[in-house]
Amino acid sequence: MEWICPQLTLFCAPRGRWDESRQMMRTLAFAGLILLAAESAAPGADLAPAQKAAICGTRASCRIVAMSDAGNGVGGVNLAVAEARFALADKPESAPDDGCRSDEGDNDGGHEFWLLQGADTPKLLLALCNDGYGAADVGDDKVTVTPNGLVYEQDGGSNWRWNVTKKIRLSPLAVTHELSCSYNIIGPLTGQVTDIDRLALHARSVGYTADAKQTDDIGDCPDWPTGPDSVLPTGPTLAGGYAIPAPMGNATTPLPGGSALADCALDLSTDGLHGFLVYGQAATPDSAATLRAIQETSTSLLLQIRDPMAAAEISAGKAKSWVQQPHVEVWTSQEGEAGENGAPNIVYQQFAVGLDGRTFPGAGDPASLPEVAHWAAKDETGRDVTVLRLSWDEQSDAPLGGVGVVYSQAADGKQARLVSNALIKKNQPLYLPPVWWNEPEDNGIPGGRCALDDSKLLRLAGAP
Repeated sequence: MEWICPQLTLFCAPRGRWDESRQMMRTLAFAGLILLAAESAAPGADLAPAQKAAICGTRASCRIVAMSDAGNGVGGVNLAVAEARFALADKPESAPDDGCRSDEGDNDGGHEFWLLQGADTPKLLLALCNDGYGAADVGDDKVTVTPNGLVYEQDGGSNWRWNVTKKIRLSPLAVTHELSCSYNIIGPLTGQVTDIDRLALHARSVGYTADAKQTDDIGDCPDWPTGPDSVLPTGPTLAGGYAIPAPMGNATTPLPGGSALADCALDLSTDGLHGFLVYGQAATPDSAATLRAIQETSTSLLLQIRDPMAAAEISAGKAKSWVQQPHVEVWTSQEGEAGENGAPNIVYQQFAVGLDGRTFPGAGDPASLPEVAHWAAKDETGRDVTVLRLSWDEQSDAPLGGVGVVYSQAADGKQARLVSNALIKKNQPLYLPPVWWNEPEDNGIPGGRCALDDSKLLRLAGAP
């Protein structure tokens, strides 16, 4: 399986470039305190015949090689994870002709991890077939069972190396957290790492700044201590940002006109509580503006603004240009020619959108401005909001890599404050976080999802 890793869009991790202790520290930081579950002395000894039959089916080579205690789930039910391995004759249909790579370096039919929840029928958690996971043939899987949980790490790639670690809660079953990172082995300072709350659909990303210099002590993937209490770096070498989510994954159909955004979006506010206040002083609670954003489809962004000061500012007509009017700014990035140290030369472009839908080119003179549709709506508290849909004809024109969104709040005909999902200094972002796509798990394990309610509000819909 070859993973396509376009530059500045995927998160891949080093494989064989970190020392073992550093990689273990990152895994421990992500998973919290991992308690290795004790395996029974006789694998499969506690497995009822019906459970083994449900796992193995007609695959004659099926062997239960490990049974791991996973503590207790909801209601005190006993949890365990069974690992089944298969010979080459029972390899998955999608596997290469020579099968899957075993831990011993031989070829076999892969292995699976199944959840045992009391007397319930076993449920498949992971079906793994290491075929190298990319042209570099460096693929690897690591699975650790924890109390009411499982941590799964996978490495692979080609020129782009990637690593993804997922934390799965067993009862109620859900993928709760994800840590992803990537770098290009022939391009210095290309590494990015993203920390994702898979239930709330919030993501933070860290990468190297455009002015970072390659040195021997800078690794291929940013060394950022992820976790709920970690602080995003602000330069000079590393900077972080809040990623715009694509909560509906690879949806191709835009939301109906008149829709509005609730808790399924990036949320920024000019009171200084959400996002980076990159210009001006924080607004008072009664005058604070809010910008919400999602990647709606691969060719459209949906932005929502609530600004209690905007109507009066526009009506007063004191602004001399769009800069002094209430507006949204969108920053994008692309690679230019490499610099002297071989690091990519990041070129930033900016355009603005007024609350009436008019667009204005900004820094970098962007060649492709979107078409804009706009409408009035109500948020989840009944307050008036303006919704902007920014659409491009071609996916290649849409900002899918690093994307920054900014709201500029005006006061008395002047630009009063700017709130952004990325740090901006001297009218240039330090680093733009890529869009995060909420794709469903191949194994069907649920995570957070979004849906429109009866009032056309996009909300989190019953996360497990």
